[in-house]
Amino acid sequence: MSRTKKNNDPSPLAKKICACGCEIEFQPKRSDQIYLNSQHADYAYNNGKRKERYESEKLISKAIRLNDRIAEKFFKCSESLRPKINLVLLRMEGFQIDAFTRVIQKEVLGQEFQLLHLYNFGFRIFNQDKTTMIEIHKL
Repeated sequence: MSRTKKNNDPSPLAKKICACGCEIEFQPKRSDQIYLNSQHADYAYNNGKRKERYESEKLISKAIRLNDRIAEKFFKCSESLRPKINLVLLRMEGFQIDAFTRVIQKEVLGQEFQLLHLYNFGFRIFNQDKTTMIEIHKL
């Protein structure tokens, strides 16, 4: 009688590499298992393509929130209903004039201008005596 060696790996499923990116080779227990365990699946869910896809959206949203907080700060410090602030001062605080949610055309006293909306405030850019100024509006 001939004796044959027992196979250490009786599973008919081929070994796989974990899909979370850790490159660990494992023996799946089911044919649809793509992660080593639930911790690797959670890691892939929280740090995968979805995070990368929304990264630019997060950066834009963060800039708009910062602009809104800066506008609120200057609005509260001013006694005027529509404070006019030098753009240089706002930029020193971190204000970015290209971060806003939408543009609205407005007309006040026959003068037409663009109001750039943030979340709770809006602003318009204008020149006064060769200085770029921003007028803040509460929405």
